Amino acid sequence: MKSISCYFFVAAAGFVLLSACTPDPSGSTLSANPTERVCQLTGDKDWLTRADTTSQSETNFGLRGTDGGYPVEYGNRMALFFGDSRFTRTDPPQQVDLGPESLPPDDAIGWVTTQTPPTPSQCLDLTINHDRNHQQVVVSPVVVGPFPIKQGLFNVPTGGVSVKESLYAFFWTDHCLDDKPHPCPNTATLNKIGRGVLARYNDKDMTFVDPVALPRDFVSTIALDTNALSRLPKEQHLGVFVFAVPSYRDSVPYLAYAPRDTFADPTSWKFFIGRAADGRPIWASYETWMERGLKVPPPGRPELFDASGAERCVGEFSMTWIQPLNVWLMLYNCGTYPDRQILARIASAPWGPWSQAIVLLDPKKDNNGCQLLWRKPGKGNGCDDRLDDWEKYEDKRGITDGDFYAPYVMDRYTTRVQTNLPFQKQAMVYWLLSTYNPYQVTVMKTKLTVDAFPTAATVSNHDQPPRIKP
Repeated sequence: MKSISCYFFVAAAGFVLLSACTPDPSGSTLSANPTERVCQLTGDKDWLTRADTTSQSETNFGLRGTDGGYPVEYGNRMALFFGDSRFTRTDPPQQVDLGPESLPPDDAIGWVTTQTPPTPSQCLDLTINHDRNHQQVVVSPVVVGPFPIKQGLFNVPTGGVSVKESLYAFFWTDHCLDDKPHPCPNTATLNKIGRGVLARYNDKDMTFVDPVALPRDFVSTIALDTNALSRLPKEQHLGVFVFAVPSYRDSVPYLAYAPRDTFADPTSWKFFIGRAADGRPIWASYETWMERGLKVPPPGRPELFDASGAERCVGEFSMTWIQPLNVWLMLYNCGTYPDRQILARIASAPWGPWSQAIVLLDPKKDNNGCQLLWRKPGKGNGCDDRLDDWEKYEDKRGITDGDFYAPYVMDRYTTRVQTNLPFQKQAMVYWLLSTYNPYQVTVMKTKLTVDAFPTAATVSNHDQPPRIKP
């Protein structure tokens, strides 16, 4: 997956030449230096170096391993919403065998105050929500409301946002996998798609309250408050942008925006349904978005980029405004286990047009010598003396290859990189990566380069407000 654009050449005499080319839809070219592993965020021992981790999350808080960790800025802290986790605590036994998704919540919330970019010797100062009387007992985030929601296996927080001094999380619930002991029934309350729930964090007792159902198709969801984004173009200050995929690892993201004052009321949201001829977004009301049958797709062209077949693969993803590059950055995992890749796209506005995807991590190219993922040992792959993180699980021991997923940018550490080319911008981006085996979250960094040129794809009339369809 390569992105092609037009390159300017500035000669010593001052002449400017333009090469023959086919412009990328975004009007820019995204490229990346090889991604580097910085440090292991969770667990006690770094899987690669065998050194003590900075967090010592098992010894200090009882968090042995986890995945996810979607970052949300909240005051001077960064909250991390982790998914299905392993603890040293002992949960009460399940009274009725209703399936793993109905087990007690097994997620975790982390907190980071570190302001400087992490290094191999000094990762992030991670703490985990824990029992105030027993530091080594993790307190999982429970959604408290009139009706309980499933928060067991594969029912996890997918993202969150800070709005008007309140912290919110999006929960993916009513979701199940097909499993021999517990086949997915595909009923209205438990199926392969699931549904989304929005809830507000209550710091006093470390729970989430006031849950509301998310609109149809907003299943795996994240969001950004435009007030918190530095030097965002004026026409994009619409409130809170909400992004979501309707079908896990089998679709392309949708977009909505919410007025800041009514963010917690999804009926006030406006939904992206395509771009006009001049590139401006067209928005539909909540009623228009919801007024359709169960199997009827949304109106217009709501998907953020065109994709077919295997490219319709977005599941876990992050969306960030990268101010040093003046672009929106989408990171997501794509492909099938165990060869899933990490991809990146850029756009000048959240509604696009989005660039072609480039590969940031490929397990076939970036795991030489068993540096990032455990693979079944043999044939000199370097994994013979590496820890199999599923060794204690009889059905997965010795056969569970590692996997790349959940690439989440931590924008507080984004750093501008100087370049002498007038049309080129560079930045070092730090992001979290989940690896399944080892079942931990690792900090990565990638130097991104954007070569930008004015093309028809990036020129639009911003003097008029965005269109809204009733």
